[in-house]
Amino acid sequence: MKKINTFYLTLLWCFSSVSWATSTSPIQLLQNMVSAHKNTNYELRYILQQNNDIESFQYRHTIQLHKEFAQLLRLDNSREEIILRDNTVSYLGLTFKPFSLKSSHILDNLPSILYTDFSKLKNYQFTLLGKSRIADRIANIVKITPSDNSRYQYTLWIDDENSLLLKSIMQDHEGQTLEQFKVISQYVGNELLYVTPYLESLKLPPVIDTSLSEQNIKQNINWRLNWLPSGFYLMKELKQGFVTDTEKITKLESKLYSDGIFSFTVYVFPTEEFSFNEQFFKQGNLTIFSHTVEDKNIVLIGDIPTESAKKIVFNITF
Repeated sequence: MKKINTFYLTLLWCFSSVSWATSTSPIQLLQNMVSAHKNTNYELRYILQQNNDIESFQYRHTIQLHKEFAQLLRLDNSREEIILRDNTVSYLGLTFKPFSLKSSHILDNLPSILYTDFSKLKNYQFTLLGKSRIADRIANIVKITPSDNSRYQYTLWIDDENSLLLKSIMQDHEGQTLEQFKVISQYVGNELLYVTPYLESLKLPPVIDTSLSEQNIKQNINWRLNWLPSGFYLMKELKQGFVTDTEKITKLESKLYSDGIFSFTVYVFPTEEFSFNEQFFKQGNLTIFSHTVEDKNIVLIGDIPTESAKKIVFNITF
């Protein structure tokens, strides 16, 4: 009798495993996730953990008349709200002066992986790890592993039915968790379109105009990076000015690099009034590293490991 029971249990497990299997490739699952995040009407309540800081958020997203709307609301501490309305992102809160920026999506407090073009991504390996259950939903698990230790790795749990991201964990090459995103509840449906008239009716702060301070003058920036992590490429370089405490305008040059998932910016400015040599700050996946070369301050800010940041900065020549 025990042998028969064991046989049936084994058979049941086999059928269960088949039902949870998927024939979809990891890349297709990731592309479906990006599309669902942008083109679905839904609401998420989730927690975001970075180091020991844990906060909860509500994210509502709608599409109407080919326009994208979103509302990200902080559910803890002071009320802060980020609004996406037709390629403009506005920041509203009680502890800062509201402002708006031109942008096609909300980056703050959401995994950057949601905006990745996986068809162009290089130097990563994609592995399907099976299925699991998150927020009472069945999810496909996909691991994204870089080709070297110069950047971080991701594990994603993607809803098996609607392709929305249910959970993500970002880790360094030693397996330490830097950021965790986890959905607690999810709702998908056109009933959420009632949010759109509310977002359209809001009086939002004016867009910050950067056209006068930012000029694309690539030919006038006379420094270069002699080492980059594989897969990173130059996205933008700018030359602008900022006002110091003594009301003096200081020239600031910057270059933005990305590999499709992670990015960093290198800033260079004179050491006329202050300098800071080989100082670094790290919080979660964010790294800030500074170095001084003769009369130039170099500051790197981005989501890359500290070792990569140091190697990049130490290999800059003028």
